[in-house]
Amino acid sequence: MKSNSGYKIEWKDEYSVGVKEIDKQHQKLVDLINKTIDAVHAKNMKLVLESVIDEMEEYVIVHFSTEEKYFKKFKYVNTKSHMQEHKIFVDRVGYFKNKILKAKQEDVLALIYEVIDYLEDWLIRHIIENDQKYIKCFKKHGLS
Repeated sequence: MKSNSGYKIEWKDEYSVGVKEIDKQHQKLVDLINKTIDAVHAKNMKLVLESVIDEMEEYVIVHFSTEEKYFKKFKYVNTKSHMQEHKIFVDRVGYFKNKILKAKQEDVLALIYEVIDYLEDWLIRHIIENDQKYIKCFKKHGLS
């Protein structure tokens, strides 16, 4: 699934948590990965990556607040650990933001690959593994 070869990622059913609102937000993450892959070939890689990182900031605000709202509402048992993972992602976005603002043009390509790797790892480790854990709770409360 790694995209360092330039292959884009397509949404797969295995990424789905069965909640339309959250799946749509997860699809946005796949779009962000693909935009980051596109940045490799952009004339102004830095500008494209800055835009992607800005979108990542927006993504975390919307997506994490959505999940956390349901965690609280449904008293999800793994809320604390899941929210800690969200914080790690937010911190990483801040790190990327700081790094791109200070980056010299010759450093941007390496940062692009760092962002791609991080987002792909998040897709695999967090969405495919950890987000799947709340499906039963959400379905039990009628969320779809």
